[in-house]
Amino acid sequence: MTHTHLILTQLNNPYIISLLDGRHRHISSHNNIKNTTMGFSLDIDQLCTFNVMLTISFGLAVVWYISLDIFKKFIYNSLEKKEWWHSNALSPTKSMMSNFGYPKSSTDKFPDGVTEEMARDFYAALIAICSSHFICALPMLPILVNGWESSPDSYKIMFVLGTLGDVGFDIYDFAQNTVRCFKKGVALPIPIETWVIVCLMHHTTALALVSRFFLVQYL
Repeated sequence: MTHTHLILTQLNNPYIISLLDGRHRHISSHNNIKNTTMGFSLDIDQLCTFNVMLTISFGLAVVWYISLDIFKKFIYNSLEKKEWWHSNALSPTKSMMSNFGYPKSSTDKFPDGVTEEMARDFYAALIAICSSHFICALPMLPILVNGWESSPDSYKIMFVLGTLGDVGFDIYDFAQNTVRCFKKGVALPIPIETWVIVCLMHHTTALALVSRFFLVQYL
């Protein structure tokens, strides 16, 4: 009996057929599970729609609210115990604050002028802003290196998410700065000049960057 004939004979064996059938069902079930899992992926066309981008932006605003407030409080509390802060950084920070409209002497809104606590808060906010911008810029790097057209969808999604992360920060920062500027009785108020520079001038840059995705989708 040749090897070919032996193999064909064994394939007709009911036991072998049942084993092969069970194996086939197992593989099919595994593939179905895999395909179902892959179905949760988000492509670039789904991402660049108004509702999705708006939802992600507000969701990331909440993430920034939680994470950056914790981060700023950590820096704020740490600076009080640092000798370099009092000897080298406090005075330059107060000078920088004057460029953003903080008074050099007492006013109705700032009866004690710029206090050490305000300077610490300002310094901590600067570190938080730089950190958030750095985090948002990281997923954009592949597109900057390879270009938009020659990049796969995964790089494009990373780029859009990085941009939306910055929009989420703008939403969070606009809200908290507006409260600190216009609400009376807050512990660490900001002057109207700071609100104009940060909210009306700086944050509009990020909104202009993502407006292309909205305009392409709806115009």
